[in-house]
Amino acid sequence: MSDKGEADPNEPGADDIAARFPKPEEVTTGRASNLPEPPKMTYNRPNLRRDTDPLPEGTKSILANVGSNSRNLRSMGVAGTIGISLAVSIGVGAGLGWLIDTYLLGSPQPPWGLIAGFLLGVFSGFANMIRVANQLNRDSE
Repeated sequence: MSDKGEADPNEPGADDIAARFPKPEEVTTGRASNLPEPPKMTYNRPNLRRDTDPLPEGTKSILANVGSNSRNLRSMGVAGTIGISLAVSIGVGAGLGWLIDTYLLGSPQPPWGLIAGFLLGVFSGFANMIRVANQLNRDSE
């Protein structure tokens, strides 16, 4: 730009975005010629047939105990859901009780809906916990 505020016809204008950036074929990385060639490698697929490739010693002991461990893992997974179901049932019961207090009873001073919902949630959570524990005991026998 000149001193008078006139645009120079040889310079790209502020609105000419394409003129601000170089053309892709003019851009070079500079180090492309200094890089070495990639190594020549081949991939050999492992032989997984058991009749020709014996298993390592540690693998044999792990595979021998798979049946007993799977039952224990299943029991642990089912038992782990007991706590989650207890917390969810209490939360749902208390939430429904709060909704009843807020929208149906008009926020009474002692929140009877919240108290009743909490107690029903605790009752249903413990009932479900006892049912799952009895089922686990039957399955283990």
